[in-house]
Amino acid sequence: IKPVPEETKPAAAPVTKAAPESAKAPVVRSQEARGLTAWVVQIGSFSSEANADRLVKKLRDAGYPAFVEPVTQGAEKVYRVRVGPELQRSSALTLRDKLAKELKMKGLMVYHYP
Repeated sequence: IKPVPEETKPAAAPVTKAAPESAKAPVVRSQEARGLTAWVVQIGSFSSEANADRLVKKLRDAGYPAFVEPVTQGAEKVYRVRVGPELQRSSALTLRDKLAKELKMKGLMVYHYP
């Protein structure tokens, strides 16, 4: 058996250290990059969690799938009241219009990233 000449041997893979968490690429929030997304109707945004919870209860009592999404904005925490989600934008539009007609609540259409 003849030894394989040095130039035809595969090169050893270089050893690399994993990048620290802070150096990793940012999370991409586009619909195409994340795949499945949904639509929700945002009914309100509150600085008080109790107020957001009261509105969610009212919406649920009326038969709507409502939830609170807490979000930190700067040093402040905000509680968004949302209804849905709906996979189709057209279904979310219908939901928004139904909320406006039945409960006199104007909503804002937004993406929901599960």
